[in-house]
Amino acid sequence: MDSADKIRYAVAKNELETLLDHKDIKAKPVPILFLGNKMDLPSSLPPKDLVAILGLESITDRSWIIV
Repeated sequence: MDSADKIRYAVAKNELETLLDHKDIKAKPVPILFLGNKMDLPSSLPPKDLVAILGLESITDRSWIIV
């Protein structure tokens, strides 16, 4: 995820919800790795803010990490 592209945050959240609702993903508790790209830019958000925007706290059926 481009952590500096605020316009795409909503798109990323929608794509994540679509992915998590897919029958093949629901059937297996595969872990998820979220990568925050462009973290060196002044306009980027820190990982804790990306967690809130994407609603990652609500993912409780599998492990996940954001870096």
